[in-house]
Amino acid sequence: MAKGKQSRAVSGGGAQVFDRTPPHSTEAERSVLGAMLLNPDAVAAAVEILGEDLDTFYVEAHRHVYEAVLELFRRNIPVDPTTLVEQLNRLEALDAAGGPAYIADLAGAVPTSANVEHYARIVLDAALLRRLIAACTQVVGEAYHAEGDVDTLLDNAEAQIFAIAERKQFNPIYKVSTLLEAGIHRIEAQIRSSTGITGVASGIPELDNLLSGFQPSDMVVLAARPSVGKTALALNIAAHVANHLNRGVLMFTIEMSKEQLVQRLLCMVGQVDSQRLRTGYLAGKEFTKIQKAADIL
Repeated sequence: MAKGKQSRAVSGGGAQVFDRTPPHSTEAERSVLGAMLLNPDAVAAAVEILGEDLDTFYVEAHRHVYEAVLELFRRNIPVDPTTLVEQLNRLEALDAAGGPAYIADLAGAVPTSANVEHYARIVLDAALLRRLIAACTQVVGEAYHAEGDVDTLLDNAEAQIFAIAERKQFNPIYKVSTLLEAGIHRIEAQIRSSTGITGVASGIPELDNLLSGFQPSDMVVLAARPSVGKTALALNIAAHVANHLNRGVLMFTIEMSKEQLVQRLLCMVGQVDSQRLRTGYLAGKEFTKIQKAADIL
């Protein structure tokens, strides 16, 4: 990341309060653009990470170059120095991008496109830092001049930070050949399975026969009328997965407190009437069952 004393307005809004150059890496920007000029596959990989926000690039010339690359990519035109110069001419941005000589220089910035994703992440990280600085600067200004509800100010600050954090998340691009290979491996595993359960078993044979266990990326919804045992069923499955399969389980609920949730688990595993536990009318043997259930859990 470049450092120095030069001032520059931070991309993304907010007042300039620090007499410092915002975070950026000129070399990483040159490298990612150069890699895209070397290999068509590198364009898709880089765009997947960088997105379509031109301000992701710090250097103005690089923004113009990336804008032209995006336009070629959308039109399914191969990106190379010739097509890029032509597109920049169409956008009337060739001079702003440094001219044909600079485009040729970018094409030789890296010997290979193999590290394009690494370069793209460096560029994105620097852009996110600039946006974070801008957001925090704005929050500081609003805090000094706050006239409304503090909770609203906190909510706005939180929303801005979360929006920046979400930009780090992206779904990678996969080649069909890679997916086919993984698919064959899954089919082989299913053939070798002696139980027919290829996912995480629920402990309920009828359900496992239908689903072959809970599969990765599946969202399973338990739907029923109120007070018919949805939470009890979910707890039963969670306890089975944790205790019998030794798998981690995380449970969220907006209906029950953590104390109520634990009591239900203790009663279920210890096979003790929950009403007797709530009222405290437990026999000695029942309390022993509760203690044993706690040890199991």
